[in-house]
Amino acid sequence: MSHQYPYSEKPASLKRWQPLIDHKKPEVRFITVLLPVFESIYQSLNQTLKTLPRLHSKLTSARLANHLRQDLVNLLLPMIIKCCVIEMHKLRIHEALKGNTPEERFNDFIKQSMEKAMYERLWDTYPVLKQCVETKANDYIVAMNEFLQHLNNDLEQIEKTLLPQPIKRFTNFKASGDTHRQCRRVIIISATSENGDAIRFVYKPRSLSNERYYADFCRWYNSVSRTPDLKFPTIIEHDTHGYCEFIEHTTCKKPSDINEFYHSLGEISALLLIINGLDIHYENLIAQGPHPVLIDMECIMAPVINAYQHSYPNVGQSLILPRQTNVNKKSKGVDISGLSENDDQRSWRKVPRWHKPGTDEMHLIREDATIKTLGNTPRLSHQRAKPINQFAIDFEQGFKTGYRTLMKHRQLLLSDNSPLFKNDSVVTRYLFRSTSDYAILLNESYHPLLLDDEKKYHDHINWLDEILAYRPYYQNVVISEKKDIYKGDIPYFESRADVQAVYDSHLEPVTCEIVRSGEEQARQLLQYLSHDHLKTQCQLIQFSFIAHNWNKLDITEIKGMRYHQNTNHNLKCQDIIQHITQTATITDGHISWVQLSLDEHQSWVSDLTGFTFYNGTMGVAFTLAQWHRLYSCRDCQRMTEQILKSIYHHISEHPAVGFGLNGYAGMLYAAHHIHQCGFDEAKPIIDHLIQHPNATPNHHDEVFDLMGGICHDITTLLHLKNDYNLEESTIHEKMNFLKEKCPDPTTFAHDEDSHFEDGTIHPPLLSYAHGIAGVAICFSRYAKQFNDPFAKEWVFKTFDLLDHYFNTDRKYWPDMRFCCDVKALDDVTAQPPAWCGGHVGIGLFYIECFEQWPELKERALNRLENALYVTKKIAESNQQLPNLCCGFYGDLDFLVEINNRLPNTLSTATDPIIQTFIEKLPTCQFDSNFVSLFRGMPSFLYCHLRAHHSKEMPSAIFW
Repeated sequence: MSHQYPYSEKPASLKRWQPLIDHKKPEVRFITVLLPVFESIYQSLNQTLKTLPRLHSKLTSARLANHLRQDLVNLLLPMIIKCCVIEMHKLRIHEALKGNTPEERFNDFIKQSMEKAMYERLWDTYPVLKQCVETKANDYIVAMNEFLQHLNNDLEQIEKTLLPQPIKRFTNFKASGDTHRQCRRVIIISATSENGDAIRFVYKPRSLSNERYYADFCRWYNSVSRTPDLKFPTIIEHDTHGYCEFIEHTTCKKPSDINEFYHSLGEISALLLIINGLDIHYENLIAQGPHPVLIDMECIMAPVINAYQHSYPNVGQSLILPRQTNVNKKSKGVDISGLSENDDQRSWRKVPRWHKPGTDEMHLIREDATIKTLGNTPRLSHQRAKPINQFAIDFEQGFKTGYRTLMKHRQLLLSDNSPLFKNDSVVTRYLFRSTSDYAILLNESYHPLLLDDEKKYHDHINWLDEILAYRPYYQNVVISEKKDIYKGDIPYFESRADVQAVYDSHLEPVTCEIVRSGEEQARQLLQYLSHDHLKTQCQLIQFSFIAHNWNKLDITEIKGMRYHQNTNHNLKCQDIIQHITQTATITDGHISWVQLSLDEHQSWVSDLTGFTFYNGTMGVAFTLAQWHRLYSCRDCQRMTEQILKSIYHHISEHPAVGFGLNGYAGMLYAAHHIHQCGFDEAKPIIDHLIQHPNATPNHHDEVFDLMGGICHDITTLLHLKNDYNLEESTIHEKMNFLKEKCPDPTTFAHDEDSHFEDGTIHPPLLSYAHGIAGVAICFSRYAKQFNDPFAKEWVFKTFDLLDHYFNTDRKYWPDMRFCCDVKALDDVTAQPPAWCGGHVGIGLFYIECFEQWPELKERALNRLENALYVTKKIAESNQQLPNLCCGFYGDLDFLVEINNRLPNTLSTATDPIIQTFIEKLPTCQFDSNFVSLFRGMPSFLYCHLRAHHSKEMPSAIFW
């Protein structure tokens, strides 16, 4: 650092840096250690400014310094502050800070930060930090010099095109968004006019050909439609940069303006569907009265790469429609869509915050944060924005209007005179992964333990390599990503709409498998336009608003299902089969259905089915194949064959399918049984899965449970070991990983901060799908197969834990998922009456113990009676849901398993309970919202088969 930014005492005495030394936020004062860097940057940029007479007459050196104070703090403080705090603690421990109070000692550290010894100490202790800061500072100078020169050269054109009056002086430059391509950023420029009015406009350090393209498309659409004109920003376009008008959020004058806004946004969504418009989140949409205005069109006309070539083009891809993202087992996620409502949303991850700032006891904590949106949805003056669900019909009608207009003019749009393809090619940004992933990786890289050790730092950045297990053709993409991350930038890739090529931030070509250029994709999308395609898109729109409403109301289970009298099982089954076959969406051989899914049991999303057994097409095929085997149904046969071909085509190109019931285990088990039904199309899937058991690397498993973890892969491989002569080494390798990650059931999948108010650690989840009951079955099978004492001990400890936590007075097992919501264990309520999280899954564990462990046999039989007691209560009530995952269908399956495996063994008679459930089955009418085996229409078919063909129909929940 010192050879480019030598230490100097002078900056600390200069007036322009005094606001940083006296900053009202104590944590900002750490930046004073970089005042020599700040001053060097200022001198370089000020020298440039003096050579730009037109700009210098309107931008003073003092105003430049003011900008640098704000901008460099935002850029550089996150890089150094953790290291500074650590160094302060070191000095405090060695009593090297003057002062009698924590505040006085903090101030003394800040004073020392402006001295040469601290400046050099920081770089000597953290050589990686030195390199990071130096690189960022160098790139910043280049990027800002470029910006100043562009602004100077383009000033006259800006005043003529974007502004109502000439600029008298610039008042503020505000950088917006992340840094890309060697520290370049969007900058919002504020100024005062000759008349004293405040004016703003936006500088963008990239080609604005995409904004121009979108504007031209809107102009054409406005000329052929009969609806209010779509609005778009005025722009100035140059090869490497450009400017656009600043779009202000303004309120609506009358209620009908709000309806017009949503109608227009629906029309825009139809246009974006054709030009493959992506990434229209809440920051990229401004409500200007009745006009929805898109302010960032970076991601339009993007190419299609191998990973997404079979994705069904849909209206939700633009991100305008409401949708929860970043959902996980502990968070409902957040809605960052264009229509994200103006409510505070809890972030999906805790964010760092400084505790006790301004003292030498200052330290970092992580706490919940909120995401706020404002200005992206319309409202009347002095009123809150109305809920978006009130305008779902307006949005859908607008989409239909736009879609039908495009369909009407399709031949023109595909012709040589097409307004879509007649102009110069569009430069577009391509997102290989979420920018939030990059941002988190980058922010976490500025940790003292990484910045003092280059190897550790590189190991941290190598997290980017993990995607190669799923997409090996990303090899060159990852190399380019790392180059940008090492420069402190969010990786940036771009393409041209007329070529099958992608370029990195240095405009070097990146090798990746592109199957269609942006223009080719747009032409294909135009060809797709049809009444059936429109119907599918409208269903996705409807489901998006339904899911949004359910999430707002915190509804989790009572979706799309209601009761009515109907006693004809077969007729209902035939109706379901007909609906499934008629509503399938088939594109390029890929088959899927529109459905609502409960992502991670937390949030509803509108989506197209994937390939999984639990929630996708493999589960549908499993059910239809069994129905065909038993009832010889031609529609089931044809649909199963199509699904299997689609799945094989997908996994042969993308062999990493994840773990557990919702991944590898479910896929292999289902394919095995489908093949036994006589479907030869399942054999290539089985062979492929057997040949690639580690396509998803073991270390990618973060949950370890039956639903989405490696334990059920082990159970399944053991279950089918003799059928396919499977390699034992693969099973041992996976089990060793599971033992390492889950050494004891008492500490299964714990968070480090997971404890009750009194400090006692939260117990593990007890359940089958996500807890120790399901994992213990894996250990049980392994222990029996290989006489493994560790695995056996895991089973017996699990048995004891279930005993320990069983509430004998209330006769239930507590649902440990709710521990975070209560103060003590006694406040935790019952497990839900379900297969995945309640008594059914725990009962299956006791069946396992009864069959496999003679020393547990008598106790297991007694505990099984407890689970059966709850099942009997469920049968007597009408409160349970009609589905396989979280409803009474799981109870029915549980009873069938008892009868098949333990006939006439229990004191409680199971046949009368089974009969009660069978009678309850046809009183359920399914909504077409659900197409998955575990939550949707196929589960009714499955339960019919389990009830009436219990010996022939294999279980989907226990093997």
